[in-house]
Amino acid sequence: MLKVEIEIYLREIGFKKVENEIDRASAVANGVTTVLKRFLSIANALTELRSGCNWFLPGSSKKDAMQKKVISNAHITDEANSLMSNKFMNDYPLVVEKIWNEPGDSILCRNYMQSNVNYFSYGIVCKIDNKDLAIDFVSKCLSGLISELSPRIISVETNNYSINEKKVFPDRLPVGWMFYIDKVINGELAGLNGEMHNITKEGKSIGTLFLSKRGFFDGNNENDIKQANDLEVLLVSHNILPTYKDIF
Repeated sequence: MLKVEIEIYLREIGFKKVENEIDRASAVANGVTTVLKRFLSIANALTELRSGCNWFLPGSSKKDAMQKKVISNAHITDEANSLMSNKFMNDYPLVVEKIWNEPGDSILCRNYMQSNVNYFSYGIVCKIDNKDLAIDFVSKCLSGLISELSPRIISVETNNYSINEKKVFPDRLPVGWMFYIDKVINGELAGLNGEMHNITKEGKSIGTLFLSKRGFFDGNNENDIKQANDLEVLLVSHNILPTYKDIF
């Protein structure tokens, strides 16, 4: 079983700090709506792999969690808003929320990056049976996520590349398998040898995708790790790979 990890960084402009308790309920309601819509968009981008899956909030047990269904048949459930509101109420505007499905995939939402309530990351973890399926899934999923979400950055890695500290720079984002940034780079960069691809939407360039490897990237394979490391070093030399403090 292979583990594919996708990290998405984007701005959620609907979030705001609560100035007083009178505004808290409406702010929480808007925040819940924003996050649920985003969860739905991401879950729908995974349909090539998980068509028809239900998604749940965590609970005290699996049985309890399965009573907390928030997405079903590619739609937000009737009870999703109230379930999420209960979890948001105490900590808003701080958000750390997770949903999961029965095959074992998860989507984790976090904000307050760079001390800004509007800066979010969404982490996707998928368990996939084989390399060919992983390649096909990532290609289609990444295309859908870029088109639907207009993210700042997306990174794709596998098999705990970052968790096992295989990246070069501890203070910078990893490249891993793929790295997309909403920065249009005109012309080839020295040393990139076809690993850089212009991404368009409706005929307009919107960003650039970098690949460390064209086939399946294994975050446990020493040759694949070296390719990712080399690309990380190269992107830093061109001032493209940001630090965690400078994502946005």
